[in-house]
Amino acid sequence: MHKKSLNKIALLTCALFVTVISTTNADNLDKIIKSPVTLWLNDKEHSLSNEFDLYNINGSTYVPLRDIVEQLGGAVYYDSKSSNISIHLPKASEKYSSTSSIHNFDDFTLELHSSKSSYEENENMNIWASLTYRGAEKIDFIHGSPALSFSITDQDGVKEGGYTTASAIKTEFDTGNQVTSDFPLRTILEYNYRKSGKPDYNLFLANPDSDPSYLPPGDYSIKVNASFLKGEGIVNQKNANAEIKITVK
Repeated sequence: MHKKSLNKIALLTCALFVTVISTTNADNLDKIIKSPVTLWLNDKEHSLSNEFDLYNINGSTYVPLRDIVEQLGGAVYYDSKSSNISIHLPKASEKYSSTSSIHNFDDFTLELHSSKSSYEENENMNIWASLTYRGAEKIDFIHGSPALSFSITDQDGVKEGGYTTASAIKTEFDTGNQVTSDFPLRTILEYNYRKSGKPDYNLFLANPDSDPSYLPPGDYSIKVNASFLKGEGIVNQKNANAEIKITVK
């Protein structure tokens, strides 16, 4: 966090935020104000969706936990039966892969790796991807968000993920420059929601049959897509995919 220093930051889910406000003593309501702070994640300014506001309650600034954790590639799970909140974040670890897919195209190399080809049930997956520029000349690398998008397809053909915004982010790329990304846990949440058949995503998160941050047993295909412009103009459009197979026991 930079640009603005905060005395204290408290992270909580939207559900908790409502609880805090509703249970605050009426005499202290004049101490609840919208906070003008700006959020920064990994040195990049972070814009919250329109459904969220930041509030300062008795000197502490409250921000939506789920939104921020998902922006960091993690997932938040609230168990309404036990009133427990679980936070899953990709673990910072050395990257050793046992299964990989490498695709060379144009002046680029797209790689997709997994530390294992077979995971146990309720085990966090360690999957990551990278796009490396091998050309000799500097270029404008223009892409949406995220630059690398992941999707998952199960043995029954049910697919989730692969979404990216159309916003044009321009970065100057030199030889050896690279974009890296970890498989987002949110994709697993959305896959489990799709499989559940429940009509409302928030209702699903509040009342899942099991922790939706893990994949159920089965065989899966994990794909990463890189779609970008190598310089201005649609004629410079580049698309590439890499795919691996994993099993959850």
